[in-house]
Amino acid sequence: QTQEFFKSHKLHREQIAKAKDFQVVNKCLVINCKSFQHNFHVNKDFHLVFAPSLDLVKFEQFKDSSVTEVFMPNVKSVDFSAFNNAKLISLHFPLLTTINASAFAFNNFTQICFDNLIQMQGESQFKQCQNLARFTAKKLNCVNSQCFSKCFKLKIVLTPKAVISSNAFQFSANLEILSAQKIDFSCTCKKCFNCKGKFEQTLLRGEKFLIRENHNYKQNKNQQLNLLKYKKQKQIRKKLCSRVFMSWGKVKN
Repeated sequence: QTQEFFKSHKLHREQIAKAKDFQVVNKCLVINCKSFQHNFHVNKDFHLVFAPSLDLVKFEQFKDSSVTEVFMPNVKSVDFSAFNNAKLISLHFPLLTTINASAFAFNNFTQICFDNLIQMQGESQFKQCQNLARFTAKKLNCVNSQCFSKCFKLKIVLTPKAVISSNAFQFSANLEILSAQKIDFSCTCKKCFNCKGKFEQTLLRGEKFLIRENHNYKQNKNQQLNLLKYKKQKQIRKKLCSRVFMSWGKVKN
């Protein structure tokens, strides 16, 4: 994944390896430490962040910055407004477990998948992310108030373990598929699926979607395993044929 990040942005591993903490290389901010106090609020000098060892993004550290993509594979927590009103179009947070209020509000990404996200603190985590179409966090325990408020393109939310808080989808009128706990929640926006009396219908779609997606995932995994088996068998046959041919050559001689 590190190599993919370098390749997609035409970065050279040697340059990044030699860079000092907080040095900008080809519009990429390099952070080597696990934690820091510096604030890049409103900074426009870079649009990429490479921070392979960082484990926490603190209060407003990248708020209003021009950052579009971050590589932070060890970050477990993103604090209040850490990326609020940045320009994020891509995220890489495979170990993220906790996000605070307004952490990713007002950004530009279209899809998010957090495999290990468990907890949201505060509210408005993704408020007015107007390009966000799909959100997946299968370990999340609660979708907090105004979390997806005014996410006008949001259509799919897969959070099967989560309880939905009041006003979580305020004014997000296009949500069609929701996987979550079947517990009623209140909203007064008059625009969202809940206000229009479509909560159960949206949940049913989510249940079917998740079953279908899990089935497809298993099928793809089985296909990959079968392909690997086929390649191994092919290699074994090739080696056997080679040995037979060599043995036959020795007998002939």
